[in-house]
Amino acid sequence: MLLGCRVPVRQAIDQFYLAAKKKARRCHNFKCSLVCLNMNKLHLSLIGLFFGSVACQAQGSIAQLTSENMAFFTISVDGVRLASDASIMQEITGLKEGGQYNVFIDYVSPEFSDVRTMLRLNANGGRGAGHYSFTIPSFFQNELRLESFVPMSPSGMGAGGMDQMSMNMNVGQTSMNVSMNTNAGHMSMGLGQQQQQQPTMSQPTQQPQTAVQPPAQPVQTQIVYVEGYSGQIGCEKPVSADRFERMMARIEDASFSDDKVNVAKQILRTNCLVIEQLVAMLEEVAFDEGQLDLAKFAYDHIYDLENYFEVYGVFSFSSSNDELDEFLQGKY
Repeated sequence: MLLGCRVPVRQAIDQFYLAAKKKARRCHNFKCSLVCLNMNKLHLSLIGLFFGSVACQAQGSIAQLTSENMAFFTISVDGVRLASDASIMQEITGLKEGGQYNVFIDYVSPEFSDVRTMLRLNANGGRGAGHYSFTIPSFFQNELRLESFVPMSPSGMGAGGMDQMSMNMNVGQTSMNVSMNTNAGHMSMGLGQQQQQQPTMSQPTQQPQTAVQPPAQPVQTQIVYVEGYSGQIGCEKPVSADRFERMMARIEDASFSDDKVNVAKQILRTNCLVIEQLVAMLEEVAFDEGQLDLAKFAYDHIYDLENYFEVYGVFSFSSSNDELDEFLQGKY
């Protein structure tokens, strides 16, 4: 029942798997490794079919069993153990089309449970031998999973046999070439794998960038409040001439000197004057006492402080000047 061509085919398949596994290890990342190993799992049955069809050309059907979990195993058919080493795939030759066989799958690793199942060859309806490819599911549920069936051609090699045959496969971006030489019943296999280059995405041509000029800052025009003055400044932005006229109108409306001083103080709290404006305001007050009081209060609201000395000319008595001197000494 078991033909002699089974052993060299098994050796070729083992060589293929080990070579492919080494190439998978050389992948630079996990994703690449998965691609390599998935290629082995998906196309191992095709490789076996390729070698089996070429090398055996024997009477009867061929059944190829592949472990989905990629675990090594040996196999027995109807109580007879195949004389082959453990592998992820085993091949049984010389089987009768339409027959049923008891199969025992013995995993090498104890982490996988051994399998007893029935192998049924009925895909061709008894009309001739063929090549069956079965998968042993990772979670086995009493039946092998038929992946493919290819009827065997009665002829395909000359009388002297086929000396050389090759096959190419492309999986994703990985190209694999498998070649086989047969000579006097012996078999050798070559395996080549080439990673296809990723398409190079051209970078978009960068347009020359025009430097964005910041908006021009408006030219600050310096406002001259006191012609020729460059000394110490006591407050910012003195009131305009029009505003000062309205301020003076309110002071003039007050009837008594004390009332005029109080109105002037209220105005000064929120306004800035130049010394010329302050002098005009002091002259509106009738007595030195009120003038001195207002002059002291206005000190912190004068723009051109270094011209403050002009206030001295307003007072009628020198005692008022002396008292203002004492006040300024405290400020300095």
